[in-house]
Amino acid sequence: MVFHNKAYDRLQNLWMRWGIPQEDVYYAIENDLLRTCVWLPLRYMERGVIQNQKFIFEQHEPKQGFMAVRPEDFYRVCSTGRAKLRIFRSIEEEGHILRVAYEPPQPAIMVRIGDLVVLQEDRKKFEETYNLGNGN
Repeated sequence: MVFHNKAYDRLQNLWMRWGIPQEDVYYAIENDLLRTCVWLPLRYMERGVIQNQKFIFEQHEPKQGFMAVRPEDFYRVCSTGRAKLRIFRSIEEEGHILRVAYEPPQPAIMVRIGDLVVLQEDRKKFEETYNLGNGN
């Protein structure tokens, strides 16, 4: 491997690295055992939390960078190969949701299976938990 300390890995690299079936990696993501992310271009986002199945708004902010994909949305992306997403999990604040703001009007983000990555910290944590990989 040329890059030993990559910031992220694409999904197909992980099942090859770990020597496990693709379905096992997908199962782990769908069941919230492994976090997957997507890079979002600059968007105005609403930050909040979910309480009693409702989004509770906390603040409005511009965001760009990696956002975590919710397990239920990962399932949609996998079953169709792509999905338009508006809601993501924050990777900076546990338990917080980031939602693409409706004002100003902005399109949902088209996410394809090839766009999804696992950040290095999540990969290492998963490898330690399930005794996978070579620990790099």
